[in-house]
Amino acid sequence: MKFLVPLHVMAEIGGLSIQIRESPIHGDTTDETHSTWSADLTGVSGRTCKLAWCTHRRWAGSRVVYERHYDHQQTGGPLTGDDLRLSPSPAHRM
Repeated sequence: MKFLVPLHVMAEIGGLSIQIRESPIHGDTTDETHSTWSADLTGVSGRTCKLAWCTHRRWAGSRVVYERHYDHQQTGGPLTGDDLRLSPSPAHRM
């Protein structure tokens, strides 16, 4: 949630385009899963940034009891305020 909520806000308010993908890594056991994730971010300026990582989870029934993210990678520079469509609210305009 700490990762996805800010992305959702930037998409809704700032016009950021986001594509998130998840793929299982085969070899999971009944109480552990591994998966690869990627997030492609495209600003209104056209600049892009791709984030990729792997996740390892342990389960107890239907609940995640342990989660670790590893093998973080970034392609492209970080997006800035120039890559978002942010304008002052009407109350702040003079």
